[in-house]
Amino acid sequence: MLKILAMITMVIDHLALAFLPSSSSLYLVGRLIGRIAMPIFAYKIACGFIHTSNLKRYAYKILLMTLAAQIPFTLLNNRGNFAAELLTHWNIGLTFLSALGVLYLLTSPSEGHSLSRFIMLFILFITASHADYGIYGLAMVILFYYFITYKTSMLLSTLSVGVLTILYYTLSYPALAGYMIKMQLPALLAVPLIHYVPDSKVKLGKYFFYIFYPAHMFIIFILQLH
Repeated sequence: MLKILAMITMVIDHLALAFLPSSSSLYLVGRLIGRIAMPIFAYKIACGFIHTSNLKRYAYKILLMTLAAQIPFTLLNNRGNFAAELLTHWNIGLTFLSALGVLYLLTSPSEGHSLSRFIMLFILFITASHADYGIYGLAMVILFYYFITYKTSMLLSTLSVGVLTILYYTLSYPALAGYMIKMQLPALLAVPLIHYVPDSKVKLGKYFFYIFYPAHMFIIFILQLH
């Protein structure tokens, strides 16, 4: 059920992006609703890391989704230089792949190769910085992993997401920090939703979301053309 909620808010966000003028109130409402989606997906990625019996296969499915989504993502978010953005601004699948890599390194037993581990972590953070939500999205997955592991209270979880949001946008976009933080604050609503909405499974097929993510962006782009 949680994943369905995340998909609905994501679609609302992308519909607002595609069809509404950025100066309209409906556009703002749609984009604010859309901020709820990413933290829920980040939570589900953390759950996937914890519960998967085959991390390589799980990562491989996300990799295929990422590759399939890149062209639709770039078409939908194109700011004028399609070729450059196709290669340099990746969809959130790459952010989540990087987060899986970071979690694997953080939770694997240390065997004395601290320098190589640090280098790999650095590479993963740099990789995530070239994808949607960047290091903020990666850090969100890490936070939710520890929230789940240590059964953190809803209040502390919400405060932690709020602190992450303020720190990230203040440090990354100092000139626009106030606006960016206000736009992202609805993400905090995801935390009580995660705590209180039953995470029951809806029978849509185990590959449904992996197909839905690229497909819905491609459909919205086609509708834009008409």
